[in-house]
Parts: sequence; C-alpha cells; structure tokens
Amino acid sequence: MDIRAEIARVSAEHDKLMREDAQWLAHREAERKALMRESDDEDLLYRTTEQNAQASAARTDSVPSDGEADDDELDPYTKGIVEFTCEYVRQKLEPRDKRIARLETQVEMLITLLGKSGKFTDSKSADVTELPRGFLRRVHNG
Repeated sequence: MDIRAEIARVSAEHDKLMREDAQWLAHREAERKALMRESDDEDLLYRTTEQNAQASAARTDSVPSDGEADDDELDPYTKGIVEFTCEYVRQKLEPRDKRIARLETQVEMLITLLGKSGKFTDSKSADVTELPRGFLRRVHNG
C-alpha cells in the first residue's frame, strides 16, 4: 500500500472519529442543559430529575448474619472494582509498611545499644550520653 494512501485512510478515520466525538459532546451538553433550569434569584441553578426520592437510611445491622458475607449484594463488576481497589491500596502501602518495620527494628537496636529496656516506663533513672564535640552545630545562612 502506498504511504500517501495510508495517510489519507488514517486521516479520514481520524476525521470521522472527531465528528462522532463532537456529536457525542453536543448530545451530552444538550442532555445536561435539559436537566437544569435557571432560577430568578442571582444566577442560581436548580437541577431537576425524575429521581428526586430521598436516599434510604443506612442499615443499622452492620454485622452480617450467619452465611451472609458483606459482598453478597454486590454485582460481579462492583466486586471486581472492590478487589482491584483493595489490591491497589495494599501494593501502595506495602513499601510504607516495610519502611515502618525497618525503622521499628532500628529503634529497638538503638534502645539495646543504649542499654535501655524495651519499655521506657520501667526506667526510673536517667542515663546521660555524651555527644561528640560539634554534634549540634548551628548553620548560618548568610
């Protein structure tokens, strides 16, 4: 196939998709405007829909009964989203959890090196540790 013909075909397909997108956006904007009407008071907008019923109150029984799981009422699509979200959050928090565990280990090691017990409340006497000369130097930014 000639490169010019390929460019012409791709351009025509692109133009068609752009027209469809413009039509879709115009249709969506028309639907949005149909749901809203302008009020008389200082440019406030009110949205009117057919489903104006108040949402029902949440169930007070938050503990599932025997044989009932929390996700029994979820459709497969929603279950998939929930599983993905849980896995995503677990993966994002894993480096933080590893860092916290490493820092806790370092703190325990420092406590051991300083000769303290694992619990600070048991210690009634204070140990004084001398710092090297110049340890706390002030930095003067001029």
